[in-house]
Amino acid sequence: MQKFDLGLSRLKSHGFDCVLGEYLFSGDDYFSAPDEQRLLDLQKALDGTEDLIWMARGGYGLGRIIDGLNWDGYSANPKLVVGFSDISLLLNELSSKGFKSIHGPMVQSVDQLDEKSLSLVKDILNGQYELSWEDPGSIGEGSMDGSVVGGNLSLIVNSIGTPSEPNWDNKIVFIEEVDEPFHKVDRMLNQLQRNGVFKRCSALIIGEFSGLKMVESRLGLLVREKVPSDLPVALNFPAGHGKTNLPVPFGTSLNFQWGKTCKLKGFL
Repeated sequence: MQKFDLGLSRLKSHGFDCVLGEYLFSGDDYFSAPDEQRLLDLQKALDGTEDLIWMARGGYGLGRIIDGLNWDGYSANPKLVVGFSDISLLLNELSSKGFKSIHGPMVQSVDQLDEKSLSLVKDILNGQYELSWEDPGSIGEGSMDGSVVGGNLSLIVNSIGTPSEPNWDNKIVFIEEVDEPFHKVDRMLNQLQRNGVFKRCSALIIGEFSGLKMVESRLGLLVREKVPSDLPVALNFPAGHGKTNLPVPFGTSLNFQWGKTCKLKGFL
């Protein structure tokens, strides 16, 4: 509650006019409210006239309600959704339906972010996007255009075979994770490999793997074990569950440049 209030105050200080969901603090055994009430809140937001839906927090509860959503009202009046972690399911489903969204911080984490993360969200809302980061272990360099799908690795893997599975074809796949041990990351990447994801996508961007008990270079080696040798891979993208969570637009074409210095840029 305190983290949410601090995040909400920061958003308001940046000029956002915020309307809260009716059941945001109803309480449940381990969710903010029972499934039925959370579904009602999300459906009302999707059907509403506001310009933006900024998700309050993550977890794993979205997968319990996403199949109950009706998209007719949203299709008539689309608006951007901002979130990450288990919100990855919603972002990828929006992309598959041809809508835009933002993989970015939740309200609960906004107050913990550096200023650049929040400023970039505002840049996207104003229609432009550009960021660069360093990848000292990069192999080769190049440039391509494509839209981004993905998000949290655990949620992506859990979406395989469901309506929320991303369309991988010719996409730039972005993944991040938190507090998962090496052997589980290995197993999840192996599942993506066996499902043909790395043969269908055009590039792979690796974000932050917070709490992973392995050196960064080992993560890079693990990734390269799984992907075709000609697939562009960029490491060290500054997004995930840490204090730096730079946003990424989903559902819109971006230019991706990889090398020792990597770059994503485009328009929403």
